[in-house]
Amino acid sequence: MLISSLVIPFPLFELQSKWVAGILSGWITLPSQEEMMDDIMAFYSSLEAAGIPKRYTHLMGDSLFEYSNWLATQCGCEEYEEWRKQMFYATAQNRIPRLETHRDEWDDHDLVLEAHEDFVNIDYETNIFGLFLELASGGSLLDLMKDHGGKIPEEHVKFYIQMILKGLVEIHSSERL
Repeated sequence: MLISSLVIPFPLFELQSKWVAGILSGWITLPSQEEMMDDIMAFYSSLEAAGIPKRYTHLMGDSLFEYSNWLATQCGCEEYEEWRKQMFYATAQNRIPRLETHRDEWDDHDLVLEAHEDFVNIDYETNIFGLFLELASGGSLLDLMKDHGGKIPEEHVKFYIQMILKGLVEIHSSERL
């Protein structure tokens, strides 16, 4: 199973990196060794009570956003936006019945519009933002061209143009542009 099917990798990795940097630089303080061991034992007890083997320690499930938001708070960053959580859950739900094709069709246009609203309101001089790339798999259009002798096959061109046009129709019909 790929890590991207278990977590939202890049934002999580960024928060973890900031947290480690904060520990190393001294602006975030670790709890005592005793407190950390108590937390570990409590975590393992909760796994055991739920009937989850220790080998699944790193499967985050529903605690992903709680953990990510804890990291964000520790690092002085903003917590995950609600649309980002809902988009992750919508993608996960879509993946279950259509493992091979779940990134080709989805019904979360409203969440994409919420993300768009967040991004258009950013002051690009002072803020950095991350894109949610859970739905963007399989490489770039350049990779597709390389795989097909420097040209994108006509059926792929048709598919991508349809997707672009659907997105434009959705954005314009919502009167947000």
